[in-house]
Amino acid sequence: MSELERGFSGFSIQKYDGPPGFTSMGENVAVAKTAVALEEYLESLGLENPVPEKILEILGGAPRAFTPYFTQALDNYIRAQKFARQWHDGFLAGVQRRQQEGVTEDEARAEVGAQIFSQIADGKTARGLIHPKMQGPVLVLMCTDEQDYLELYDRGKHEESPGVAAKGSAGFYRPEEDLSIFGGLPIHTIAFRIPKEGKFPPGELDALLRHELQHFIQRVALGMFTVTEGKVDTVGLGAVKDELLAHLRDQRLYQSLASFPRNEIYTKLFSVLLDTDNAVAREAIGALAKYLDSYAEVLSSERERAVLVYQLSSINMGDFPRWLTILARYNQMHNPERYPPPYTYVTMP
Repeated sequence: MSELERGFSGFSIQKYDGPPGFTSMGENVAVAKTAVALEEYLESLGLENPVPEKILEILGGAPRAFTPYFTQALDNYIRAQKFARQWHDGFLAGVQRRQQEGVTEDEARAEVGAQIFSQIADGKTARGLIHPKMQGPVLVLMCTDEQDYLELYDRGKHEESPGVAAKGSAGFYRPEEDLSIFGGLPIHTIAFRIPKEGKFPPGELDALLRHELQHFIQRVALGMFTVTEGKVDTVGLGAVKDELLAHLRDQRLYQSLASFPRNEIYTKLFSVLLDTDNAVAREAIGALAKYLDSYAEVLSSERERAVLVYQLSSINMGDFPRWLTILARYNQMHNPERYPPPYTYVTMP
């Protein structure tokens, strides 16, 4: 066993309902790249069914021991996709019926948006327009009115009143809900608030969507990469890690990762941690921020950061500093031009 493999084998890899322990950094890299390729392919399909031959081709990039876990991930995604497609077909049929009655398509879509809002908000009426549209297996709700967005946020986060986090938030993910407007189907939703100017700055909506879809991926679609700290929940290291990895996918936020614990939107995540967990989270974020800074040019690529997300998702946050040092060594050995040697967060034996 090489020095690199010896160092890597000491990590606490998640064992329950997840992939088997990695035997080398190269294996970890292969699995992460396969996960990204699978994610890209599934997202390219929209609501269409995946082609089995293409899935097998993608899975050929990972060790065979991981095939059952990729299969489970695929099953999770297809289940969400199936329900979304059923609801979307009904939605389009309803829009067509309203058009035949003399209502415009935009008006018909807005009517459905208003009905969805009313059900989520316990019968309240939306002040502005709620624009519904499908993004793969997730329903996206675009809110033109800030108070409507805050109302949805409160219901989604189970807050009693809008706080700093809600008012500073631009979007959030809601796990599946069985609403009658959805025909009783479990539908996942993401809500955004449209800026007062009426449109998002260039690239911002794509970044927001990537951020919120990452929450969906981590909790549902590729659940085999569940955080090693335990179930993704609203509190604890699991919640911090869930948000951290979403930040890493977000083109707007990844460069300011070091300030993540000080962001008032996420203060609550850290305020409920035990002192020991708080120290673990902050050191992990510091190590990751330094890694991003050291390889800023390479990691400006969304795809490179996606690979890093899938590598980190199966590593305990407490192991981030040592693991990132080993990853830097691995990358320096295999791609020295893109990964020069300055990065070291911990001293390796």
